Amino acid sequence: FFSSRRRHTRLQGDWSSDVCSSDLREAERLQALPAERRAEAFFACWTRKEGYIKARGDGIYCGLDRFEVEFVSGEAPSILWSADDPHAPSRWDVSNVDGVRGWSAAVVAERAGGAMRRFKFNFD
Repeated sequence: FFSSRRRHTRLQGDWSSDVCSSDLREAERLQALPAERRAEAFFACWTRKEGYIKARGDGIYCGLDRFEVEFVSGEAPSILWSADDPHAPSRWDVSNVDGVRGWSAAVVAERAGGAMRRFKFNFD
């Protein structure tokens, strides 16, 4: 499932408590980043979480704090843990969709015996 959000250069207020995992590791990792990288990381976190809950067939009501995603630039996008599915890290593929400036996007798909195939498109 695909998720995208227009990335803003500056976040209004602290949305991390609404999106980040209940153990606060995500919020702590987000706050540890340099201020100029936080908005990009926040939207990477949001789109990966949204893609995961859509792929599972759940809605936001499932609780965005019940699982954690990797969102730090340079780290492989992934599901780190899920309170509802201890096998989530090995069950789901998470991939960035790059190429559109000012947008964050992710695709999340359940693994079916192989790796997710990725194609590169030029949107310019």
